[in-house]
Amino acid sequence: MAVVTHQRNIEQYHMESDRWTSGHRNFKTIDGVVIHYDAGVTMEGTMNYLLNYVDKSSNKSASYHYLLGDGRIVEFNDPANTRAWHAGRSEYKGMHSLNKNTIGIAIRNYGFSNEYDAETNRVVYAPDISGTFRYWEPYAFQDIDNLIWLINLLDETYRFKFIVGHEHVAMGRKVDPGPLFPWQRLWEGLGW
Repeated sequence: MAVVTHQRNIEQYHMESDRWTSGHRNFKTIDGVVIHYDAGVTMEGTMNYLLNYVDKSSNKSASYHYLLGDGRIVEFNDPANTRAWHAGRSEYKGMHSLNKNTIGIAIRNYGFSNEYDAETNRVVYAPDISGTFRYWEPYAFQDIDNLIWLINLLDETYRFKFIVGHEHVAMGRKVDPGPLFPWQRLWEGLGW
C-alpha cells in the first residue's frame, strides 16, 4: 500500500445498535474491504436514512462503516468495535457472511437507471456485471481520492488481503459499485 500523506477530516456519527459484544470483538478479524455505492440522491439523504431509520430499527437493512461523498468522509461504525450490515448474503474465496470480517465503504453515487434522464448525472450507457446495459452515474474524482486515502489509512491497522466490490461478493444479487467504478485508479493509488 501507498503511504498516507495528507491528513483529512473523518466525521463521526456512530450507529450504536451495530456494536459487537465483547466476545465477538475478541475473535473478529478484518480481512478486506467491500466497496458499495449508496444509491442515494444526496449525502444528507443517505445519512438521514442510516441514522434516523436504520439505526433505530430492530431489523437492520443496511449500514456501512464509512460513507464518502461531496468531499466528505463519514464514519458510522468504528471497524474495531462494530460490524456493519453491508454485504448481506455474501461469499468470497471460501469466506461467507462477509459483514463479520470486512469493512464496508459506500460512495455517494446513485448508481443506475434503465432510462436516460437529462436532469441527473447518469449519462454513461454501459453494461453491468450481468451484461445489462444501463445509464450510470460517474464517480466524483474527489470521492475516489478520499477512498484511496481512507483505505491506505485503514490498511496500516488491518493489512487487507482483498478489496472488492459488492458485485464480487453477492454475484447475481448486487451490481455495485458498477461498471464506472475506477478500479485501475484505485489500484494505482493503493500501490497494488
